[in-house]
Amino acid sequence: MRAALVYSIMQVVKSNAIQSEINMTPMIDVLLVLIIIFMVIAPVRTKGLEAIAPKESKDTRAVDDSSAVVVIAGDGSLRFNHNIVSLEEMTRLLRGVAPLPVFVQGDGGLAYQDVARVVDAIRGAGVSQIGLLRGL
Repeated sequence: MRAALVYSIMQVVKSNAIQSEINMTPMIDVLLVLIIIFMVIAPVRTKGLEAIAPKESKDTRAVDDSSAVVVIAGDGSLRFNHNIVSLEEMTRLLRGVAPLPVFVQGDGGLAYQDVARVVDAIRGAGVSQIGLLRGL
């Protein structure tokens, strides 16, 4: 009987003792509730910018006749409206078409500075509207 009394006293002492471990159950419950809340709110909050993609033109020409096109070939030669010209000659010709937009089309293998040099010459000719076309 004495052993049973000692055992029951030890059980009472153990149950009243301070626990040094964190009880994880309430924390896990709170985290699960927060996850559920965010899963419900997230699809409602997603808003994107409306963008209208341009439709592909059936016309094979990229520009019309009221604009000028400068093509830079892979070897660095220039074509101004299908005529082979030098950089200085192109600048002189562009001074006459300054209010028109000028489109620059370069070969895919060109270095950036080659295209930038031509664009700078076009700006120097007084052209303010410059467009870039896809490579050859």
